[in-house]
Amino acid sequence: MLKRYLLIALFLVTGSGFAQQLSYNEFIELLNMADTVVKVDDFLISRGFEYFTGDYKDSVKSYSYNTPLTDDYSVGVNYTGETVALSVFEISNSLERWKYFKGIAKDSGYKVESSKIEKDGALVITYKNIDYIMTLVRKKESKLIKSTINTYYFKLEKVKK
Repeated sequence: MLKRYLLIALFLVTGSGFAQQLSYNEFIELLNMADTVVKVDDFLISRGFEYFTGDYKDSVKSYSYNTPLTDDYSVGVNYTGETVALSVFEISNSLERWKYFKGIAKDSGYKVESSKIEKDGALVITYKNIDYIMTLVRKKESKLIKSTINTYYFKLEKVKK
């Protein structure tokens, strides 16, 4: 009986570490395989993600995957047509992820293409290097009693050559 509880506890502990946030290099890997939906699915499931939803808006099809342990982190792929990958993305409430990608932009040869504040107050920064365009968005989602929840969007796409 004790063995059974130890196995359950071990599963819970290791399971919580299994669902993770993707690194910049994993996003590049995901972008490079994104034209094959089955590969995307296998890649993300092997990293602890679960398929969440598909959406079609303005001629762009989006597939999102969530981690089973938190509802404030998702990743996915945007397509035009059936399987032509436009971009990969992340949505998070974590300021640390915003800082992480800003650091990647600085350390990976990206230059700021544009920086603007939208009408809704969202800060949109677009970076570009030789191979990729990276877009970061910080959006204030709702105001609580004494705080504001920010949502951070990261999008990576290939430079069209």
